[in-house]
Amino acid sequence: MKSRRFLVLAFAAALTVGTSTAAPVLFTGYAGTGGSQALSVTIDGFSIGSYSGNVAGSQVFSNSVEESDGWHTISIDYTAFSGTPAMTLMVNGGWVTLADLQSLNGSGTPVNGLHADYYTIGGTLFATNFGETAGGYLHYTVGSTPWNSFSGNTHFEEKLTGKIYFGPDPNPALDTIQSDPPPSDPPPTDPGDGAVPEPSGLWLVAAALPLILLSKRRFSPATSRE
Repeated sequence: MKSRRFLVLAFAAALTVGTSTAAPVLFTGYAGTGGSQALSVTIDGFSIGSYSGNVAGSQVFSNSVEESDGWHTISIDYTAFSGTPAMTLMVNGGWVTLADLQSLNGSGTPVNGLHADYYTIGGTLFATNFGETAGGYLHYTVGSTPWNSFSGNTHFEEKLTGKIYFGPDPNPALDTIQSDPPPSDPPPTDPGDGAVPEPSGLWLVAAALPLILLSKRRFSPATSRE
């Protein structure tokens, strides 16, 4: 009986292995003034907010999504078709800092900031920046770096890609896993720092179930003799 009880307790404990802290994260997107602009943001390949249409220099989406602590892939697509360009992504009511962003530089080394590709409205690539943020935040305005260098391209499309960190660490170590995980449902949890992901709860259930069945077969006769 004691052995059987031990197996049951071990099975219950196994279900807690590999779990990670998750909490609601509020994403808020802002666009520029006048004309038509578009903004979309995805985390781990899943949309967390998008908008396309006329803007008035204010919020264009706000969504709360459960995210686990650690590094997650991010993609931002912003287009200023007309009007005055501006774009901001805020997380939990604050600007996203350079320390919470990363991507690969031209030699494939992880660096803080995102990879930025800039296109004309017609789709022609005209600029690429590595490890970019605007003044250290995801807060872009016309006439400020890096947009002030786009002479003759006052209306354009910007694509930002890389990783974003969620969690309590104010200065997280860069994620050494260079290849982005494929999208899945629900989004995968990136353990960060090159760690190997823990097995999921379902796999642990599958692994532990035969032990419980075996213990039942083994100890039932002894119980009946009692």
